Amino acid sequence: MSANSTDRSRLSDVQAAIVTGSSSGIGRAIALQFAEEGVKLVVCADLQACPKKADTAIWETHPEEQSLATHELIISRYGAERATFIRCDVSVERASLAAGEKDRRDYDPPEDTQILGMAEVVEETMRLTGRLDVSVNGTGPFLGSKHAVAQFLRQEPDTYGFRGTIINISSIGGQVGLMRCSAYCASKASIIGLSREVAIEYGRNGIRCNVICPGYIDTPMLQPWVAASPEFAAYLDAGIALGHLGNPADVAGAAAWLASGRESGYITGAVIPVDGGFTAR
Repeated sequence: MSANSTDRSRLSDVQAAIVTGSSSGIGRAIALQFAEEGVKLVVCADLQACPKKADTAIWETHPEEQSLATHELIISRYGAERATFIRCDVSVERASLAAGEKDRRDYDPPEDTQILGMAEVVEETMRLTGRLDVSVNGTGPFLGSKHAVAQFLRQEPDTYGFRGTIINISSIGGQVGLMRCSAYCASKASIIGLSREVAIEYGRNGIRCNVICPGYIDTPMLQPWVAASPEFAAYLDAGIALGHLGNPADVAGAAAWLASGRESGYITGAVIPVDGGFTAR
């Protein structure tokens, strides 16, 4: 198989995938790739459908972020039944908790839009599709994993013998120390430990759980740091073996492979860096 070829139907047996943090960056790329590769319903979950225009430089560098919301883009390409958006705060379990926090957040949600917790995102996905196959969790891996596992245990195995797959997104900061990032690194390392434990505890129930550790990816979150600090840019240039930042699509490709029971069915509890060789040194 050539470096540029791929099987764009490898996820056609997946009934539903929840992608948290789907409005921009890595989450957006994963949602779009899942749809492209055949997932029947991509549930885009985030605080808001479109990212806020918080920094002009970010939007100039990433003009695609000014276009359609992720679920709208999927619908425009593949049809109305292929995606939906659920307003979600992954740091809380149920909407009653999220509602109590919304006044302290830096956005103003429309009055007619309810913010759901992770338990309700899973419940709503089941109402729409009858089955949940893949859960990609951003900042709420514990709640996402907890409620995904509970649903997986209630459903029958698929063609490959799996009830469902969890792909948690950690970071190279969960594998190695990064200067002045102690809280970040500790939280990202906890995702790795949680995911390994889920893999061990539920493997014989037909549930796989793996972790992707992105390195320095060219997203709206990272771009202003690179632009503002020549020293930081030089640090990245020296540390990345491939010599350039990663693209969100690089992470999405790894996620799609891990989501495929056909291609990665014997892989669980794995920690996969997508970092251009940064952690190889």
